[in-house]
Amino acid sequence: MNVARVAAQNFRTLWRRWFGLTTLLGLSIGLCLAAFSVTDNIAAASNNGILESTANRSIAISRDGAGPEAKVLSPATIDELKRLPGVRSIEPRVQSSFGYKGPGVPGVLLTASTPRPSYLPPLVSSARSHVFPLRTGEVVLPRKADGQDLSSTLGKTISVELTRRVGTNDGEGAQRSVRVVGLFDPSWQLDGQNAAYAAPDTTVEWAALDAGTTPSSYLNSVGYNLVSVVADNADDVPTLLQRIQADGYSATSLQQQFQALPTVLSFVRLMSRVLLAAVAVIALVGAFTLCGALVRHRTREIGICKACGFSSRAVFGIFLGEALLAAIFAAAAGLVIGLLGGALLRGWLRGLPDVAPYLPDRLALPGPATLALLLVVSCAITLLGAALPARRAARLDPVDAIGHL
Repeated sequence: MNVARVAAQNFRTLWRRWFGLTTLLGLSIGLCLAAFSVTDNIAAASNNGILESTANRSIAISRDGAGPEAKVLSPATIDELKRLPGVRSIEPRVQSSFGYKGPGVPGVLLTASTPRPSYLPPLVSSARSHVFPLRTGEVVLPRKADGQDLSSTLGKTISVELTRRVGTNDGEGAQRSVRVVGLFDPSWQLDGQNAAYAAPDTTVEWAALDAGTTPSSYLNSVGYNLVSVVADNADDVPTLLQRIQADGYSATSLQQQFQALPTVLSFVRLMSRVLLAAVAVIALVGAFTLCGALVRHRTREIGICKACGFSSRAVFGIFLGEALLAAIFAAAAGLVIGLLGGALLRGWLRGLPDVAPYLPDRLALPGPATLALLLVVSCAITLLGAALPARRAARLDPVDAIGHL
């Protein structure tokens, strides 16, 4: 007599009776995996990358207002900022709107930004191995914008629509030819919705055209709309920020923005721990309830088995074997659900600018230790919940059990 084989045959025959427990366990395990798959990867990124990343050492200076007292972020400002102690690099940004209409694209309005080395978009495809730095007349577009697929533009020279200012509140259309050398994930929106990236001199030329002036005059009179100051060390940021603000600039530290990341992580981690506790409760209560019901419904079958020579230990093992198989199938289903749930959760988090840069390019499952823990915990607690009903079944008297109606 092979107890494992009998348990497997019984489970295959009576799988509908185990369906409820398997489904509940599978959903709970899947939700746990979805939460762990995201939090584990973000936590690794935050521990290994954020604390000493360029972003964590950055200060963003924005062009505040347009009045006579507004500080112009000009090339002279860049030189002034470079001389501050503790500054490693300066990364200015200019933006200018442009339109594109072509085959398969009815029309889309994008905002060209000068790419900053510390905030390069995640490319999904490219026309050459090294896209950045961009050359004059080159652009990188989002793969999709306003629901329109721009994938067909990759590697092609396209004509874009610009505005040339010719007077006060008066402008005319202008065209420029650019080559698309890359496409990036449209969920990357650190430079605004529908952002695109163009070579610095190309972006400045477009912005000057829109302002009705020359590129050099534009930078000196209007200036950059954002300047990122990268400090030598993260510890230098507070002092450097105070110095920049004291000079009259509108500046914020990205360290302040990173405070949202631990909050999101803590919430997701808490939910994953709650779900893990829910798995334990569901496994324990579900196994106890279901196995108790199976003992009552299969009392006559148990009596026949014992009359045919099955020992009490064998009956006990059969019931535990069926419960173990239910837990294993639930773990397998939970793995699939966890992959789908993790992908959905990652997609939602990609829309949060404070979290998006630290998500992995591809969804990764938790480490082997976490997977093993979930499997062992779900199986162990399921067996624990099934132990008492299985023991009750093993102690049934064969004669009384056979006569049970």
